[in-house]
Amino acid sequence: MSSFFLSKKFKQLQVMETEYKSTYEELDLQVQNFTLDLLNQCRTSEEVRSLLNSTEMADANTNSFPLLQVALQMEQKKFVSHPKCQAQVSALWFS
Repeated sequence: MSSFFLSKKFKQLQVMETEYKSTYEELDLQVQNFTLDLLNQCRTSEEVRSLLNSTEMADANTNSFPLLQVALQMEQKKFVSHPKCQAQVSALWFS
């Protein structure tokens, strides 16, 4: 989750500190790629569910997949649209 917050902060800094915009864009891209690589390391759907059910800094009373909810709030489109993430959403939807 921290990487989502970092990504959002880098996007804000791109606007505020225009002289370092390219640096912040690169850092944002690196952080987003880190989260995607983490998802890619999951070998089973159980590992993906475990990752998406992570509750670090999340409200324990939220519904399924609190990490996904934070990703949506932080506008992490690449993470949300990742095939492994979408497979879990589909499985939840159709179950």
